[in-house]
Amino acid sequence: KKMVTIPEFKPHWLVELVTDICLSATGHLETNIQNRAAALLYELFWASSVLGKIQGSSTIVASLYLPFIPKLLCHVTYVSSLHPKSQLRKDLLPCFVFVLQGAPFGLLRALWRKLFKKAEGKGRNGHYGGINHVSDYREAIAKEDLEKVGNAAHNDKDFEEQAPSIFDLCSLLNLSLTTFEYEGSESNIDSSSPELISQWHAEYLMAPENEPLKQNKQTGAIFHTSYTSTSSRKWHSHDAATVIISTCRNVVREYVSMLNLSSK
Repeated sequence: KKMVTIPEFKPHWLVELVTDICLSATGHLETNIQNRAAALLYELFWASSVLGKIQGSSTIVASLYLPFIPKLLCHVTYVSSLHPKSQLRKDLLPCFVFVLQGAPFGLLRALWRKLFKKAEGKGRNGHYGGINHVSDYREAIAKEDLEKVGNAAHNDKDFEEQAPSIFDLCSLLNLSLTTFEYEGSESNIDSSSPELISQWHAEYLMAPENEPLKQNKQTGAIFHTSYTSTSSRKWHSHDAATVIISTCRNVVREYVSMLNLSSK
């Protein structure tokens, strides 16, 4: 008997399965389950990002997570209802930015075009970003007196109208900016907020906030360096905002190119 050669394992299906399960769990009634599911997603994306940088395959790794964007767009209404600095948003939105930063530009362009086409006719209802009539749609499906055959086409139309579009992407980019917003130096934070500072120390790397050598030359006094999370949070906010703004510019350029093609 000949030996059976097992091909190299490609975890595309596993990545999508894990993201589906964790993203669904973020809508659980229990807050600890929501936060745990979002934390698992954040840990998965962070580990994949580090591994991709080590192996020089960041673009390939990010392309595996591209389906995460349309999946997250379906939850944009719920994400927008949370506090900008809630733990759920702080865990989910970095995953979104990681895909925007590392995914191949050609795949992102194809996704933008698909979302543009989904937006056709949605501007007339005055609702930009989010999903319309989710609760009404589910209640209608649950009613037993509806005629299944007669309403099948109508239900399909409603589902198509609720599909995420470019408006949802703009909403999610705006939510990301507010979540990644820099909150200032620790020295400017009120001393009555020790929990916030301790949380920052647990989430970010500590670094010296000032330049002791420069101050010593000016004042001649002995200065003790204090290590804070200020510089780490500043760079974290700056890098994320750069990716988001660059994505907005690419989305606008793609839309302009589609308009130019349609006018010819």
